[in-house]
Amino acid sequence: MNAIAQYKRPTVFVPSFFDSFLTEFDDMFGKENGVPYNVVQCVKDNQVKATQIEVALAGYDKSEIKVRVVDDELRIFVEKLEKKEEITRQYLHKGLSERSIQLKFTLSGMYDKTKIKSSFENGLLIVNMPVSEEKVKDINIE
Repeated sequence: MNAIAQYKRPTVFVPSFFDSFLTEFDDMFGKENGVPYNVVQCVKDNQVKATQIEVALAGYDKSEIKVRVVDDELRIFVEKLEKKEEITRQYLHKGLSERSIQLKFTLSGMYDKTKIKSSFENGLLIVNMPVSEEKVKDINIE
Protein backbone atom coordinates (compact mmCIF):
# COMPACT_ATOMS: atom_id res chain seq x y z
CA MET A 1 0.00 0.00 0.00
CA ASN A 2 1.24 3.46 -0.87
CA ALA A 3 1.92 6.09 1.78
CA ILE A 4 -0.84 8.64 2.38
CA ALA A 5 0.09 12.32 2.43
CA GLN A 6 -1.93 14.12 5.11
CA TYR A 7 -2.31 17.78 5.90
CA LYS A 8 -4.92 19.58 7.97
CA ARG A 9 -5.93 22.70 6.05
CA PRO A 10 -6.74 25.98 7.78
CA THR A 11 -10.34 27.11 8.02
CA VAL A 12 -11.75 28.83 4.96
CA PHE A 13 -12.84 32.15 6.49
CA VAL A 14 -15.08 34.93 5.33
CA PRO A 15 -13.41 37.38 2.92
CA SER A 16 -12.03 39.80 5.53
CA PHE A 17 -9.83 37.01 6.90
CA PHE A 18 -9.04 35.55 3.50
CA ASP A 19 -5.84 37.58 2.96
CA SER A 20 -3.97 35.79 5.74
CA PHE A 21 -5.41 32.50 4.50
CA LEU A 22 -3.99 33.11 1.01
CA THR A 23 -0.65 34.27 2.43
CA GLU A 24 -0.32 30.96 4.25
CA PHE A 25 -1.01 29.11 0.99
CA ASP A 26 1.55 31.25 -0.84
CA ASP A 27 4.10 30.37 1.83
CA MET A 28 3.51 26.70 1.06
CA PHE A 29 3.84 27.40 -2.70
CA GLY A 30 0.34 26.14 -3.36
CA LYS A 31 1.17 22.49 -2.82
CA GLU A 32 1.27 19.92 -0.09
CA ASN A 33 3.51 16.90 -0.52
CA GLY A 34 3.81 17.59 -4.22
CA VAL A 35 0.07 18.03 -4.83
CA PRO A 36 -0.52 21.46 -6.44
CA TYR A 37 -3.84 23.16 -5.77
CA ASN A 38 -5.59 26.53 -6.00
CA VAL A 39 -8.20 28.08 -3.72
CA VAL A 40 -10.39 30.46 -5.74
CA GLN A 41 -13.07 32.84 -4.49
CA CYS A 42 -15.97 33.45 -6.87
CA VAL A 43 -17.29 36.99 -6.37
CA LYS A 44 -20.35 38.59 -7.96
CA ASP A 45 -21.69 42.05 -7.10
CA ASN A 46 -19.01 42.42 -4.39
CA GLN A 47 -20.28 39.32 -2.57
CA VAL A 48 -18.59 35.96 -2.29
CA LYS A 49 -20.86 33.44 -4.00
CA ALA A 50 -18.62 30.37 -3.77
CA THR A 51 -15.12 29.08 -3.15
CA GLN A 52 -13.49 26.55 -5.45
CA ILE A 53 -10.65 24.21 -4.68
CA GLU A 54 -8.74 23.07 -7.76
CA VAL A 55 -6.41 20.10 -7.31
CA ALA A 56 -4.03 18.96 -10.08
CA LEU A 57 -4.20 15.16 -10.26
CA ALA A 58 -2.44 14.27 -13.51
CA GLY A 59 -2.09 10.54 -13.95
CA TYR A 60 -5.11 9.65 -11.81
CA ASP A 61 -8.43 8.30 -12.99
CA LYS A 62 -11.84 9.63 -11.87
CA SER A 63 -12.61 6.23 -10.31
CA GLU A 64 -9.61 6.66 -7.96
CA ILE A 65 -10.92 9.93 -6.43
CA LYS A 66 -13.45 10.37 -3.61
CA VAL A 67 -14.67 13.71 -2.23
CA ARG A 68 -16.52 13.75 1.11
CA VAL A 69 -17.79 16.23 3.64
CA VAL A 70 -17.48 14.92 7.19
CA ASP A 71 -18.77 17.34 9.84
CA ASP A 72 -16.94 20.62 9.06
CA GLU A 73 -14.24 19.04 6.95
CA LEU A 74 -13.92 18.58 3.20
CA ARG A 75 -11.86 15.47 2.49
CA ILE A 76 -10.32 14.49 -0.82
CA PHE A 77 -9.08 10.90 -1.06
CA VAL A 78 -7.07 9.60 -3.99
CA GLU A 79 -6.23 5.89 -3.95
CA LYS A 80 -3.93 4.88 -6.80
CA LEU A 81 -5.08 1.53 -8.12
CA GLU A 82 -2.43 -0.88 -9.28
CA LYS A 83 -2.69 -1.79 -12.93
CA LYS A 84 -1.41 -5.02 -14.38
CA GLU A 85 0.29 -4.27 -17.63
CA GLU A 86 1.22 -6.72 -20.32
CA ILE A 87 4.26 -4.66 -21.26
CA THR A 88 6.99 -3.88 -18.74
CA ARG A 89 7.87 -0.20 -18.76
CA GLN A 90 11.14 1.30 -17.61
CA TYR A 91 11.02 4.99 -16.77
CA LEU A 92 13.90 7.24 -17.81
CA HIS A 93 12.30 9.99 -15.71
CA LYS A 94 9.19 9.67 -13.58
CA GLY A 95 7.60 13.00 -12.64
CA LEU A 96 3.98 11.90 -12.15
CA SER A 97 3.03 10.59 -8.74
CA GLU A 98 1.49 7.17 -8.29
CA ARG A 99 0.71 7.31 -4.61
CA SER A 100 -2.39 7.67 -2.51
CA ILE A 101 -3.26 11.16 -1.31
CA GLN A 102 -5.50 12.55 1.41
CA LEU A 103 -6.23 16.28 1.60
CA LYS A 104 -8.36 17.89 4.33
CA PHE A 105 -9.89 21.36 4.31
CA THR A 106 -11.67 22.69 7.40
CA LEU A 107 -14.79 24.56 6.32
CA SER A 108 -16.38 27.53 8.03
CA GLY A 109 -20.14 27.63 8.51
CA MET A 110 -20.61 29.97 5.55
CA TYR A 111 -20.87 27.12 3.01
CA ASP A 112 -23.98 25.15 2.09
CA LYS A 113 -22.63 21.62 2.51
CA THR A 114 -25.63 20.08 0.73
CA LYS A 115 -24.73 21.93 -2.49
CA ILE A 116 -21.00 21.13 -2.70
CA LYS A 117 -20.21 19.61 -6.09
CA SER A 118 -17.08 18.33 -7.77
CA SER A 119 -15.93 17.60 -11.30
CA PHE A 120 -12.84 15.97 -12.77
CA GLU A 121 -11.64 16.71 -16.27
CA ASN A 122 -8.22 16.62 -17.93
CA GLY A 123 -6.44 15.82 -14.65
CA LEU A 124 -7.99 18.73 -12.70
CA LEU A 125 -10.37 18.12 -9.79
CA ILE A 126 -12.62 21.11 -9.08
CA VAL A 127 -14.66 21.23 -5.87
CA ASN A 128 -17.24 24.03 -5.86
CA MET A 129 -18.50 25.14 -2.44
CA PRO A 130 -21.37 27.66 -2.70
CA VAL A 131 -21.94 30.13 0.11
CA SER A 132 -25.19 29.53 1.96
CA GLU A 133 -27.70 32.28 1.25
CA GLU A 134 -28.68 32.19 4.94
CA LYS A 135 -25.11 32.99 5.98
CA VAL A 136 -24.79 36.11 3.80
CA LYS A 137 -26.64 39.05 5.24
CA ASP A 138 -26.13 42.71 4.48
CA ILE A 139 -26.44 44.96 7.51
CA ASN A 140 -27.94 48.40 6.99
CA ILE A 141 -26.02 51.25 8.57
CA GLU A 142 -28.25 53.67 10.43
